[in-house]
Amino acid sequence: LKCLMSVLMTMSGWAVNPDKQPWAWGEPYTSINRGYLQLRARLMPYLYSLARVAFDTGVPPVRAMALEFPLDNSTLVNSTGSAQQFMVGPSLLVAPVYLPLSDTVIRRGIYLPKGSWVDYWTGSISKGPLHLDYPAPLDTLPLFVRA
Repeated sequence: LKCLMSVLMTMSGWAVNPDKQPWAWGEPYTSINRGYLQLRARLMPYLYSLARVAFDTGVPPVRAMALEFPLDNSTLVNSTGSAQQFMVGPSLLVAPVYLPLSDTVIRRGIYLPKGSWVDYWTGSISKGPLHLDYPAPLDTLPLFVRA
């Protein structure tokens, strides 16, 4: 999740075990972290473009759904599932997993606004508006690309 934010940093000292370095926990966590850092590297031209837009216009790179879809009332509903998701620029929808894996590996209540959305991991296309449940094991952050 941090890999899609404007600033990437570690915040040590706020947890029981303050060591939050990607390699501190061993496998499979090291490989999962590496994969998301590689994703950030691949997205860097897009993230730099969003930083320029933010400088020129004041529109932040990481945005609430309602900012990107102001006429869609579903983005204003305070449902647990859709309230937790956000946009990275106009093209990437991120739906973080907010429940422990011990409770479920399904991310429930993801809202895709009107249009076509490509699942970043599988390439499958969904047509919005749509609410969906998404299988999200530890290594899969629900991420959709606006087509």
